[in-house]
Amino acid sequence: MGCKDRNEFIGTEVLSIVHPGLQLKVIERMSLISSGKMVPAMEETPIRKNGETFDAEVTALPATFKGRPAGQVLVIDITERKKTYNELKNINDRFYNAMVAGKMAWWEMDYKTGKVIANENKAVMQGYKPEMFSHYSDFTKLIHPDDQIAAVNAMKNHLSGKEPGYDVEYRIKKSDCDYS
Repeated sequence: MGCKDRNEFIGTEVLSIVHPGLQLKVIERMSLISSGKMVPAMEETPIRKNGETFDAEVTALPATFKGRPAGQVLVIDITERKKTYNELKNINDRFYNAMVAGKMAWWEMDYKTGKVIANENKAVMQGYKPEMFSHYSDFTKLIHPDDQIAAVNAMKNHLSGKEPGYDVEYRIKKSDCDYS
């Protein structure tokens, strides 16, 4: 909080370190905590002694202090975490937009269950609804019959460790029954 020691912080009025836009929410939370109720952690923007703000995750628990209801508060500075998250989100957004522009898609599979998570482009580019694809077999049944064996073998070779990656070309049936 920008204090030189804890004595400088002890006795500080709680609302003086709470961003004005969050004060009503904090008052509600303080009321719940003082009545012994639990509240979920929340993101706040506390104000340091010098007036600077920072991003924080604040957890508060009901407690008793000198026989009176009180709250025990843990404040974690998450400024760097949020900065990293935003940087990764921006990179992800740029990657996604490049994939859309390049008419590309990604998918991943749980090799034990065959369950698939796929970028919606994987289905949309072929004219299907994304929710149609939740299992590996939902994709393999659309592979051109002449390409089936090579595609399935490429996956088996990758999963067994014979090949470092799954790299195969195949034609897949689009919703209009044409293969691309």
